[in-house]
Amino acid sequence: MNFRWCIILNILLPLLLSACGSRDEAGAPQVLDAPQSVQSTSDPLQQWLDISKGELNTMNIPLALQCVQQLAAQGTDSIEPIFKVLDSAESSPSAKILAVISLTGHIQPSHLERLLALTQTERDQVTRGCALNLLGLINDPAAEERIRALLTDPDPHVSKEAVLVLLRRNDDTAVQRACALWKDPATESKDRDEIVLAFPTSRALDNLFIYEEAACNASLDYTARHHAVNILGMLGTADTVSKLAACIEKEEMPQMRSLMEAAQKAILAREQSSTP
Repeated sequence: MNFRWCIILNILLPLLLSACGSRDEAGAPQVLDAPQSVQSTSDPLQQWLDISKGELNTMNIPLALQCVQQLAAQGTDSIEPIFKVLDSAESSPSAKILAVISLTGHIQPSHLERLLALTQTERDQVTRGCALNLLGLINDPAAEERIRALLTDPDPHVSKEAVLVLLRRNDDTAVQRACALWKDPATESKDRDEIVLAFPTSRALDNLFIYEEAACNASLDYTARHHAVNILGMLGTADTVSKLAACIEKEEMPQMRSLMEAAQKAILAREQSSTP
């Protein structure tokens, strides 16, 4: 697996994890640099199903994606069993997460009705969150209407996931709700991770406080903090430099301190170059 895909998966997996339920149910998946290739004599569907039976933190995600690519090449009906895993009440949360990761590149407008059905209130939280995440990949008025309706769903996980789906579309309402969630002291660290990773870069300059607080919050996931520091290096102000300095003094992770120092230098260089 090439480096580009490793980076993409490392960014997307926390978001996909959030879509399907609590991370406490299964550890974060490992992204492997050199996954085992699908054997030409093996059944890709069976191999995918075998992978789905494991715990998320031991699943060979890249190999599972290779299996789905082989299935998709046989026709759209070939990935139907992956949908059934998402639909089944007997599937584990880890298997449903793998289904979402696997289906993300293969969602079509024809999948609209089945995904809408999976977001209904009689479904469990995990299934609804997973389906909502996939529904966000379909550009259709009915999908948009359903996602917006779920912004006020009584299940806080589902309503938060609706915010994140729209946030990735740079939606005004979602940006406002995400900022309100961030400012709420009750918002958990895992939810803050998701907000940081989903927040549109085009809105970052007007909401630097999110990235400044995320960079300094040791309880957040390393991927989210790394992303926040990168954004600050690109868009931070002189005030950001001072805030990072205070964080560096308390930061226990050497790699994170180095990232913050690099961001400070980038900001200062940019500030100096803009000075007449």
